[in-house]
Amino acid sequence: MRSHTYQDLIRYVKFYEINEVKIPYLGAEGLIELKHNSYRAKDQLDVQTLKVLLSNEANQSPIEKSGIVSSLKKWLKSFFNN
Repeated sequence: MRSHTYQDLIRYVKFYEINEVKIPYLGAEGLIELKHNSYRAKDQLDVQTLKVLLSNEANQSPIEKSGIVSSLKKWLKSFFNN
């Protein structure tokens, strides 16, 4: 994992926005790139899990990918949890 530089991984950076503040994080593809040559069993498990998640995401419809469904579920739960 030490052989990667910031420049190697910058293309995998994603942003999560909260209250108009963009928070950078390394996306799944970047984590796979970072961990795929690791000897640690935990890292290898992470790589396998991330690949499955990416595969599942690729099979989602555009509306599921947009996050609308997830946001709607959270919004609906707020009514039933109060």
